[in-house]
Amino acid sequence: MMLSRYARIFAVSGNLGLILSLLAWHVWLVPATYLWPVMLLCLPLVLALPGLLRGKAYTYGWCSLLVMLYLAYLLTEFLATSARPAVAPALFAAGLMFAGCSSYGRLLARETESQ
Repeated sequence: MMLSRYARIFAVSGNLGLILSLLAWHVWLVPATYLWPVMLLCLPLVLALPGLLRGKAYTYGWCSLLVMLYLAYLLTEFLATSARPAVAPALFAAGLMFAGCSSYGRLLARETESQ
């Protein structure tokens, strides 16, 4: 069974979920006055998406570090503001992406070693 495949699914779905939940939170649920900060917030995630879809191990490595910044931001927003229901889906998606990105390389190396 190829467990790296599931890690890839977790990482890609977490990335897409994080992009969509950040957009939903900042545009519809808690409207921002300007749209460009939201676009800047989502830009690194959009730029990482092609590498995640292709299964590039290097992209998974730096995305696991990148998503820690989002986790810190979202955890701070979750604990410090009253917008917890709006932040919770983004926090879940960031956790899913972190779990997928951080385990993909290790699982892929183990699978290629056993073949």
